Amino acid sequence: MSSRWMTTMAADQLLTVPEAAARLNVSERWVRRAIFERRFAVVRLGRLVRVPGDALDDYIETNRDAAAPSGNLSGGVVPLARRQAR
Repeated sequence: MSSRWMTTMAADQLLTVPEAAARLNVSERWVRRAIFERRFAVVRLGRLVRVPGDALDDYIETNRDAAAPSGNLSGGVVPLARRQAR
């Protein structure tokens, strides 16, 4: 198998819960809770649960935070001293 085939198949493959947890860098418990809460699609094969790689990619893209504006690193939080001076 060529490496090109492997990279295109990576997103299409069905991952086990431990593999999905490793890919997201979270615990298996978090993945199981996310499956229960229907945060991303799963494939059920009898009692087996598999997570499509595409579903994880979509979840990551949907929940990605935008970068803070360059001029405001505080995230809109006004320091306490400035709030009291008003």
